[in-house]
Amino acid sequence: MIPIFAAAVTDNVEHYSFVATIFGVIWAAVWAVKQWREETGRRREDQAKERESKRTEVLQREQELRWKQAELARIMFDGIFDYDPSNDAWRMVDGEEEGYKNSRGNEYRINMDLVRQALPAPWSDERGGPEVYVRWCFDALFYSLEQIEHSVQLGILRFEDLEAPAAYYVALMTKDKKLFQDYAELIRFRRAVQFMERFPEWRDKKI
Repeated sequence: MIPIFAAAVTDNVEHYSFVATIFGVIWAAVWAVKQWREETGRRREDQAKERESKRTEVLQREQELRWKQAELARIMFDGIFDYDPSNDAWRMVDGEEEGYKNSRGNEYRINMDLVRQALPAPWSDERGGPEVYVRWCFDALFYSLEQIEHSVQLGILRFEDLEAPAAYYVALMTKDKKLFQDYAELIRFRRAVQFMERFPEWRDKKI
């Protein structure tokens, strides 16, 4: 009887050992799945935080670039007003007739009738006097507009940052569109014309 009992005990031990092993395997599997889910959740949170951080960084860089673009537009446009000849060109189209002085200190009284006489081709510097100064002024103005338009085309500047300060003067120049367009073409500052073409007043003016 003892051998039979011993065999039965052995079978029971093996049975419970097997059951315990199975439960151990199941528990290990459940624990592994739980750990995997938690780790996956943490990775997703970390990835979400990283994406948000990158978005914030990109947005900040875009804002900094945008600010620099606007600042550069202001600096380039202020250059027109800071340089006497280009500033005087806009003073002329604005109807100011007094306070013009060339590099030699000669003072002139200039109105738009004189501008209309000075700019069209053919023309010779032998005229001298205020006519030469008029051309010098509009050469300087169209050079600045040429550089600004080129910068817009390259994406360095945005037109929206230039539209407001330029609109008033372009509208005034529209009254003599053919005169200024022909002169800009003559001195080969075609981008200056392209800049003015961005304004509806200039585009819609028939010549």
